[in-house]
Amino acid sequence: MIVLIPLFLLAAFFLLRANPQRRRVQAQKALIDGLQPGAKVVTVSGIIGTLMGIEGDRAAIEVAPGVVVEFLVAAIVRTVEDAPVDLTGDHAELDRTPDEPAGDEDGAREPRHEET
Repeated sequence: MIVLIPLFLLAAFFLLRANPQRRRVQAQKALIDGLQPGAKVVTVSGIIGTLMGIEGDRAAIEVAPGVVVEFLVAAIVRTVEDAPVDLTGDHAELDRTPDEPAGDEDGAREPRHEET
């Protein structure tokens, strides 16, 4: 009887560990099986593009107009919905050069007072 307790614990550990992994594999397989040309996809490296086609274990993904990059199908981790990207917002922090100090909205910056 005492010998069975470690076996039960080992079996429980295996089941708890194996099920989430199995679900991830099944979800990835379902994603790859459902891919169609024209879908927006994200690769494991974070590159977002439009799927142009799949041939064998390789997928052609257009990352910019006229720029098609070949990836392994296994590198596709998810699809994305077409969401509008706001490119007209206030990007003052992105527009300044690294030499310019960051200020508030009107560009003013409070002077630093050093103690001597």
